[in-house]
Amino acid sequence: MAAITYNQSGEFIFIASETAAGLQRIIRFKRDKQSGIEAYAPGTGNAANVAATIDPDRILFFGDFAPGVILIQHSIADGSNTDISVAVVGTKVCNACLPDPATADGAVIAVNTDQDVFYTADAGGTYETWTVTLGFDATALALLWSGDYDLNRVFICGDNLTDLDVLYSPNEMTDTVNLEDATLGALTNICSIDVVKEPEAEE
Repeated sequence: MAAITYNQSGEFIFIASETAAGLQRIIRFKRDKQSGIEAYAPGTGNAANVAATIDPDRILFFGDFAPGVILIQHSIADGSNTDISVAVVGTKVCNACLPDPATADGAVIAVNTDQDVFYTADAGGTYETWTVTLGFDATALALLWSGDYDLNRVFICGDNLTDLDVLYSPNEMTDTVNLEDATLGALTNICSIDVVKEPEAEE
């Protein structure tokens, strides 16, 4: 989960925070300014995080903002916020969100409670269900996107109430393998994971 991010051009910084009353809000700062503005304040919910898309004008806010509202698309240009949540989630929380680096309309999200993973290619117009049986509440998500490989390859971490799991899928969660070892299993939480493409060998 990311509580701070910047847009693609680096001009704006977004910080997910809470009011003194414990309500969710997201503040937008321009890099050359000392003060920020409130970009989104739903007045309810219990989790807020931010993720930058490839479009410098679009930021995703994810978490729990109201029943059924877990993913918001924010436009910097006009300050508008559009609910692009999965229609079937109900009162759940989007724990992880990873925008597609190839298109501003694409993103993968992990939802707790039912432990689902979804992908949208059209900014929330429709969702493809990658799994509804993840088996734990995901707290971190990373992908090797299909631009480099045939299918999107997924790394996802979370707590199964006994220990931590780190799952890898070579095919968008159709098949998975648990990469957990004794060191990882002893940890109490993983909040971020990253993968790096191995450089091509020189000939």
